[in-house]
Amino acid sequence: MKQKPGTKPKPGWQKHLSTSFPYIVLTAAVIIFFWEILTGRYFFWEDILYQYHPFNYFLFKNLRNFTLPVWNPYMFAGMPFLADIQTQVFYPLNWFLAFISNSSQSYVFWLVEVKTITHLLLGAIGFYLLIRELKLSHYAGIVAGITFGLSGFMITHTIHLTLVSTFAWFPLILMFFYRTLSRQRLRDAAATAIALGLANLAGHPQMTLHIVYALGLLFVLHLVFHWRNKRPTILKKQIPLFILSIALGFAISAIAYLPAYRYSLHTVREMMTFAESAETSLPFWFLLTIFVPKFFGSIAGGAVETAPFWIDPAPYTYWETCLYVGVVTILLALTGLVNANTRRRWEFGILGLVALLLALGKFTPLYRIAFE
Repeated sequence: MKQKPGTKPKPGWQKHLSTSFPYIVLTAAVIIFFWEILTGRYFFWEDILYQYHPFNYFLFKNLRNFTLPVWNPYMFAGMPFLADIQTQVFYPLNWFLAFISNSSQSYVFWLVEVKTITHLLLGAIGFYLLIRELKLSHYAGIVAGITFGLSGFMITHTIHLTLVSTFAWFPLILMFFYRTLSRQRLRDAAATAIALGLANLAGHPQMTLHIVYALGLLFVLHLVFHWRNKRPTILKKQIPLFILSIALGFAISAIAYLPAYRYSLHTVREMMTFAESAETSLPFWFLLTIFVPKFFGSIAGGAVETAPFWIDPAPYTYWETCLYVGVVTILLALTGLVNANTRRRWEFGILGLVALLLALGKFTPLYRIAFE
């Protein structure tokens, strides 16, 4: 970029600082939010304590000994470990963490907490990069990154390591997805596939399914809005690159998905009924929590009696129905939807509406159609 006449170029350190500033802000926001966890004053609870810590302790011990843990002898009479997708055996980050871990259970638990928090930061930075890819400002990217990384959905699900680890890749997948559409380059499609493959290896296939649904809907909307003007490009480049990125993304993770698929055939998930699937459908009146997150109470540290969630006796309903992203964020989103001079606003607006209708579950017919 050419320097404006009459202006002096910034010194090197100032230029570097201005480039790094968004990442510093996002990192500081996440560290400050989780300071008491990082310093050991408090700890994550529920699934991360009862399930993911033992999984990671067993996994790290085996990886340090250059052994793939195929079987878990410590649950029931023994059960598959590698074939359980939630164990994240092939997730690259775990291979690094394994070799900085040791036999201390408390240290491994702290590493698991740091891994969870790191994924929230990954999501925040990924969303910032997505906003910049869409040609919006640094400040818009910072606000969007903080909103995503510290949203009610992500925070209430910090106890669910694989869910957070998978969903944190979604902004980067979207960023490379839009870069592929705009530049039509094979390397961008490959980057989309790698990000999707890593999300798959992070161990929450339900969330991966939602990500692929979202990508598919956004791509269909892209076709609808641009078919008239870009038909040759769409047919010759964009459609093949999109199919390639999705297929390659699952090929990368096949080493984990194929054993998990064979294992899943013998689990109760294969027999899930519509009633079970729609158990935590979002009631219409829960839309109040978009503006008042604790309108129906809350759950704190598993102690239901200290912060009762009075609308439902099942505590997990609290985090499964969490919608809150901040009132300011909602106002900014509505302003952008009305005033932004880009077709992308309608694509994301429709995606948000469809997601909300599906979240309503049994209270609308759309979820039943999707389930069937």
